[in-house]
Amino acid sequence: MNALIRRWNETLNRKQDEWALSCCSSNAKLSFAALDARAQTLRRRLQSELPPGGRCIIAFQVADRIEWMAVFLASAMLDAIALPIDTTYPPAEVERVLSVYNATLFYDGKLFRKGNARTQTRRFCKDTGLVKLTSGSSSEPKAIPFTHGQMISDAETIVRTMGIIPEDVHYATIPLGHSYGLGSLVYPLLLHGIPIAFNSMPLPSILARELRETGASVMPTIPAIIRGLADSSDTGIPKTLRLVVSAASKLTPEIATAFHNRTGLRVHNFYGSSETGGIAYDSEGMADLASGTIGQPMHGVNVWIAPSGRVSVSSGAVFTCENRRRDPDTGCGIHLMPDHGTIRDGMLTLTGRSNRIAKHNGKRINLEQIERILTGHPAIREAYVIYDEENHRLMAALACDSLPGDFPDWMSGRMPAWQRPKYIDATPSLPHNDRGKPDKARIAQELANHAKRVSWPQSETP
Repeated sequence: MNALIRRWNETLNRKQDEWALSCCSSNAKLSFAALDARAQTLRRRLQSELPPGGRCIIAFQVADRIEWMAVFLASAMLDAIALPIDTTYPPAEVERVLSVYNATLFYDGKLFRKGNARTQTRRFCKDTGLVKLTSGSSSEPKAIPFTHGQMISDAETIVRTMGIIPEDVHYATIPLGHSYGLGSLVYPLLLHGIPIAFNSMPLPSILARELRETGASVMPTIPAIIRGLADSSDTGIPKTLRLVVSAASKLTPEIATAFHNRTGLRVHNFYGSSETGGIAYDSEGMADLASGTIGQPMHGVNVWIAPSGRVSVSSGAVFTCENRRRDPDTGCGIHLMPDHGTIRDGMLTLTGRSNRIAKHNGKRINLEQIERILTGHPAIREAYVIYDEENHRLMAALACDSLPGDFPDWMSGRMPAWQRPKYIDATPSLPHNDRGKPDKARIAQELANHAKRVSWPQSETP
């Protein structure tokens, strides 16, 4: 019996008759005992399909989040490796994942079928319990293997640092299979019995109603959801909601301030990665977001700045399979983040990203720094800057109602001409992927189709 199932059995003994999962769209509600029974049924079905001997990889792409929890738990009961596949992956991409990572079985929420791998192209460590699929900084899925012990460490860090207790109720607006959802929702339920209410639609009025109806007290979410609730004039946030956590993409001070003014609640910024789990957290909800400050390192997480200026992380949650970097004192994995940062007075501030540096006309340009300046304009809610290498031009997508008339003069006073984007697309909102991050491919396509050249003041040539 693995560590996760031992902890799950303890949770089940304590809370078997209490509710565990609630789905706002279908009104379905499961107790802990009912979730266990559903997982046991799936376990028996899975077991009948698995070949004898050896570790198995069970891949699944399941839209129903209650069923997702059941198949994840069933995989752990079999001591198999769970490989959740995002529901946004098209069939061809699913088949590629199954083949590359040698899935033994695939479950689509209704039917099981054998994996289609012809050769064993990838082996994982013997104690692997979960494989996270992440696109990272590219569009190609990358598999990161974890033990259940590492995932338990991440969840315990999150629960302890954020002050979450078994009496809390999580309101889920984020995918379960991503690192954020696994550490903040899935494992806390299995380890501590913290129930989850699944949202139906991301409309502000519906979100507010479901928060009231479910009695949710903790909402781990993304900036786009927070912005929607802050901007809506006909939504009332219930007093039962005490903690709002933002991660997955940049939380701007404008969004955090608007939400606080609207609801009286502060937004707590959370920083982590697929490779490390949680890293830093703003416990007071008062970090200087404009300067890129995230918060303090989380409990049990060691954070320092490498000589290269990049953020280094070590904890019991950092992946170690296929990762040779270890802390010599603790044996924990070490991961070098792509983010550059500083630590002052115990607070981590991100200053840029190593893979978001462009070279333009012989000069290095930090694209994130330009975005920070752009979002300093009161009319601009969000910005994303790309460098078009083929045509050698800087382009920016701006989320605003319309391009402000003072924008060229405003920008001229804040950055040199060679740093200013030549082409801009002003749109009410930027496209995001299901992880809450800017969708780079769609933004690039929209810039290519709709961006217009900016008329800068004649005294300076961009």
